[in-house]
Amino acid sequence: MSSLNFKKDIFDFESSKRKSAKKPLRPALFIGVLVAVIAVGTTFAATINLNSGSNIEFGQGLQQVVACSGNTPLTITPSTTGFVNTTGGGSYPFNSVTVSNIPSSCQGADFTIKAYGNSSSTPLALFNSTSTAAVVYDNAGTFQAGTGGTGMSVSSGSGTFTITFASPVATSDAVYKLTIQSGAHQ
Repeated sequence: MSSLNFKKDIFDFESSKRKSAKKPLRPALFIGVLVAVIAVGTTFAATINLNSGSNIEFGQGLQQVVACSGNTPLTITPSTTGFVNTTGGGSYPFNSVTVSNIPSSCQGADFTIKAYGNSSSTPLALFNSTSTAAVVYDNAGTFQAGTGGTGMSVSSGSGTFTITFASPVATSDAVYKLTIQSGAHQ
């Protein structure tokens, strides 16, 4: 009989060892689940505000909703032609911009186009050595140079125009962002 008790004692020792090994797992599992629930709850409940409710530009900014166009997005296509060779290198001048998909609701409005560099909020000079804004007037569907337009030409089409700068100042590698806005004709 004493041998049976010995086996029983060994069995009791092993089963108590197994039970004690499982006990620390339960609190660790509970803590893990609690942390996961808190993390998921705060992630789903987060409120994100970008740019204080102002317009946000993503990507290349090729389309922009302008006031006179309503929900019709305008397409702005910058262009550069020709390489200018200078001492110590050369550059591609930023010499034209095409705006298309202009609805008839914009007739009578001025479009003002500006270009900006990578980190500055000051517009770049585009033409005539210091002109920072190219203004185009929508005269009943025919587009023409607006205020301060000396030094640029405007080619007009149906719902589209192209501005070409006679003496471009900005280089294509300096232009990172183009803006367009509409307003009352000046």
